[in-house]
Amino acid sequence: MTCRVKVILFMLAFISLPMGCAPPTEPPPTPTIEPAPATSTPEPVAAATSTARPSTATPTPKPPTATPTRTVTPTPRPPTATLTPKPPTATSTPTLAPTDTPIPTPQPQPAALTGRIFFPVFDPEVETYNIFSARVDGSDRRLVVAEASQPTLNSNGQRIAFRSWKSDDRGLFERGVDGGDAWRFNVHFEAARPSFSPDDRFFLFQSREGGEYFAIYRTIDLEHRVLRREIFPIQGEAPAFAPDGQSFVYKGWLGSDNGLIASNLDGSSPRQLTQELSDTNPAVSPDGQSIVFMSQSSGNWDIYIMGIDGAGREQLTTDSARDGLPTWSPDGKTIAFISERSGEFEIWAMDADGSNQRLLFELGGPIDGIVKVDVQNSRGWIEETIDWAP
Repeated sequence: MTCRVKVILFMLAFISLPMGCAPPTEPPPTPTIEPAPATSTPEPVAAATSTARPSTATPTPKPPTATPTRTVTPTPRPPTATLTPKPPTATSTPTLAPTDTPIPTPQPQPAALTGRIFFPVFDPEVETYNIFSARVDGSDRRLVVAEASQPTLNSNGQRIAFRSWKSDDRGLFERGVDGGDAWRFNVHFEAARPSFSPDDRFFLFQSREGGEYFAIYRTIDLEHRVLRREIFPIQGEAPAFAPDGQSFVYKGWLGSDNGLIASNLDGSSPRQLTQELSDTNPAVSPDGQSIVFMSQSSGNWDIYIMGIDGAGREQLTTDSARDGLPTWSPDGKTIAFISERSGEFEIWAMDADGSNQRLLFELGGPIDGIVKVDVQNSRGWIEETIDWAP
């Protein structure tokens, strides 16, 4: 028996003893154990050794397995949380609300204005008028005709008709805007307020050459004749063509009524549009649908508008200063007029509905004056005109 076997047997014998008993002083007899084969002894020892190793190794791998599982699970979640801050895209949506705020403004932005405005200015030193033109912002101001007033332009703005106040060359004239030969189509001092036909072929004007009261005349070739209704002259002043060229509006009398009247050129189909004596200086819109004019019906000179049939009369200006002499822009969207709001005469503009009233430029002098060479036939600013050419 080997020493290792003896030791094991001794330990087994010691464990089997009851508590409190002393172990035997001598080991158990050897002959009882010897018959066991020697080859089977190493197997129990080897089994005990291999049993202890798996128990130690088993807990060791488990922690690594659990650790990666927990680490991997939170890792994919942050990307999901990162996508949540895409509300910045939603934040940009409210930003559009302030952008929409300026849209409901009290007054729309006025349209860009083009063309040239022709206007008379009274010179107090020599007591006569001169005709000037300027762009709508007042720039490029030019003297067009000296000693003249009441300008009217043809359809393309290249020719001008006017009333001459020259002592040696009175009457109504037509010529190129830049000068050249002039045609005097009326020589009478009383003749005034020429108006080009829409096709630029003839003129309407007013004159008292045939009687005490103003009557409406037209040119025919190089001559002129009074317009008649039946056999009687059409009495009135300040004639303004409608775009069709076959009808016109004027200040006049129809029976016992005074005001603005519309009529065909042959005198037929007269229509009383207003019944206010002070209504004057009508201008028909380029589309033929509206008439703008000046009136003192409110106690002050102001600008009014109404339909071509006289319906829907509306006051466009209400300032305490004098406003008058309205004219349409070539596109029919804007009305230019004379105003004295600053204490000086100026050119103002407004939209066709009266909104966006604004100053364009200063006139550079008064428009109200009595011409020295003909006090009897000079009636001041209410007989004057301004015109807006392309």
